[in-house]
Amino acid sequence: MKKNAMISIFAILLASLITTSGCKKKSDNNPTGPVPVVVTGNYSNLLPTSFYITGNITSDGGSFVTHRGVCWSSSSQTPTLYNDTAESGVGAGSYSVIIPGLKSQTLYYVRAYASNINGTGYGSILAVTTIPYSIGLYYQGGIIFYLDGTGEHGLIAATSDQSPGTQWGCVGTPIGRTDTAIGTGEANTQAIINTCSTVGIAPQICYFLTMNGYSDWFLPSKVELNQMYIQRNVIGGFTNIAYWSSSEYNANLAWNQYLNDGSVYGSNKTSVYCVRAIRVF
Repeated sequence: MKKNAMISIFAILLASLITTSGCKKKSDNNPTGPVPVVVTGNYSNLLPTSFYITGNITSDGGSFVTHRGVCWSSSSQTPTLYNDTAESGVGAGSYSVIIPGLKSQTLYYVRAYASNINGTGYGSILAVTTIPYSIGLYYQGGIIFYLDGTGEHGLIAATSDQSPGTQWGCVGTPIGRTDTAIGTGEANTQAIINTCSTVGIAPQICYFLTMNGYSDWFLPSKVELNQMYIQRNVIGGFTNIAYWSSSEYNANLAWNQYLNDGSVYGSNKTSVYCVRAIRVF
């Protein structure tokens, strides 16, 4: 009986220990010694979905800084390591971090942090509101020239021409699967690439373009090209020569537009016109 009672007591204590260990959470609020002293710096390059921010560790607390960066939140006014974080190296001194993946027109609370073996120190808290998307904003490799009804998505134009003059390609071959509307240029370009293997033509130049960190460029549709004409002064760099669209007129002709005066023509696919790539965001 005594033996059974001892076993029961031991089982209860063991269960209690397991439960306590399982519920224990990592904490950066109970340092065991001096933690680093870190200063939250200034932010810059404010965009709809990101911005840069700096930090400076003025004291390592007597132990090597193993983690440093920034933490942020749109709901908590005192962000910690339990919120979103971005790291930037180790050791004392200054550093900079890009905060990515944000929402436009949203208030975020952000501060620098630094950790050593004893715990984590935090800098002062900054309140930063991301900007809205807007026509003319340089974003993701080019200039925004069109926004949809939500204001959260649209089209970006390259800041310079991809060709001063080239053919549309495959004269006499009907692609038959191109459209003219906004939102169709990417599919048009893919359809042309699937059908026409001629090297150096306008759709191919855009399709295989990698620029400013992006590789999803395409030749604009007829209406997308007209939006570029509407925002020609915002985009800039256009010539007085016509520009190709990805919209086919028939087996021998494709749509193009002069972006200096807005004139639109269906021209022979062998004509030599300029190329300006765009992409979606």
